[in-house]
Amino acid sequence: GLASQEFAKIDSNDKEKNQELIKSFEKIIILLDREENESFLFLYSTLYKALSLLYENIGNTKMSKEYDIAFKNIELFFEAEKTYYNRRDTEKAFKYYKKAVDDFKTEIIPYNYNMIEKYILQLGRQRKYDESKEYTLKAINRAKKDKRTDKLTEYKSFVGEYYYSIKQYENAIKYYNLGLEEETKLKNKYYYNYKIAKSFFELKNKDEAFKAFDKCIKFVNEGAKDTFDVVSEKIKCGEILDKNSNYNKASILYEKGVNLFKTKKYKEATECFSDSLQILPQNLDSIAYLSQCLFNLREYEKSFEVAKEGLTLSSFEHNFKYDDTFCSNLSNYYSEIEKNKNEALFYALLGYERKPINKMRYNASNIYIDLKQFDKAIEILSKSNPNEPLYAECIDQLAYCYEMLKKYEKAVEYYEKAYEFNPSEEISSAISRCKSKL
Repeated sequence: GLASQEFAKIDSNDKEKNQELIKSFEKIIILLDREENESFLFLYSTLYKALSLLYENIGNTKMSKEYDIAFKNIELFFEAEKTYYNRRDTEKAFKYYKKAVDDFKTEIIPYNYNMIEKYILQLGRQRKYDESKEYTLKAINRAKKDKRTDKLTEYKSFVGEYYYSIKQYENAIKYYNLGLEEETKLKNKYYYNYKIAKSFFELKNKDEAFKAFDKCIKFVNEGAKDTFDVVSEKIKCGEILDKNSNYNKASILYEKGVNLFKTKKYKEATECFSDSLQILPQNLDSIAYLSQCLFNLREYEKSFEVAKEGLTLSSFEHNFKYDDTFCSNLSNYYSEIEKNKNEALFYALLGYERKPINKMRYNASNIYIDLKQFDKAIEILSKSNPNEPLYAECIDQLAYCYEMLKKYEKAVEYYEKAYEFNPSEEISSAISRCKSKL
């Protein structure tokens, strides 16, 4: 706030005031650099622009140019953020990210570590692991040059993340431990130990994994994290590593059931999933498959009961992985068996809300069409994702809705799109029918 207020007071003729503001703004940059809070990142734009203008006012063109370079690159970085989060254009966003970080080559003003760190994290999220490692090493070299020991500690853990991502768990443990040597923040200590525990788990070293989990529990109790149930994570990992545990017995039955399901042997698969649930009663994976098996066997009442149980459990656990299955089966039951379109629509829309995928769009739009609510069907179908299954069916349905509303130009447009995916006689007839009414 102070930076913005002072920026408004800049007077190109007051040299003494300009010198004061330069000191003030450069001090703020140093303070921001020490803060690990990405919400401050936008302030750099104001500061760089102000300092470029201030140095120009006092006749120091070299420094003015340096801050202008910094300003342009931070603005490009913000454009990358907008492109990534708002426009969902990942390819273009990463071009902007890379250019912004690479072109920040000023040697005089403080290096913007916040920017490169955020880029490294984004690379990791996109599984661009080799590039992530490359930029981590660049950040390490820069931190060595600037004698930033605080950053070097953090970047060691970044290398650990790289090795964890490519499943080189021994190297991951090594670098997480290097990060821990000088780490003072409770939250980071918790996180490093959690990743060490997970690495030992992947290496099937139960004793070392448990030691690291116990450290995590200690840090959680001290306030490192509020919402993560690391105790249940430890128990689950222990059961997975114990060949005779109930978890593994249930998993064997579950895997057998999945293989039977894939070969459409639904009756045998039902027995496997039921037996698995006798051992682990609240396993969402088995519940979802069991509901679908029963539905495929036309045992709709049983499928309905299992789906209802699964939906209740998924809501309780905030795990919506199978809500498309549960909501589809509940919606279909109410639509086809109970003939209750309002209840069917409720579950179709709940599934769409929790998993906005084409499958749920198609289900909800079918019910809207039965209710003659074509506008609402169009609203959902117009958001169909071309990279998901059922896209052709959604587009065909969209065309039909426009036809029912007598918007024949739009109907032809979408029937022709649908025909590209499915060149059927039925769609061809629909195109001719709509064209004749234009």
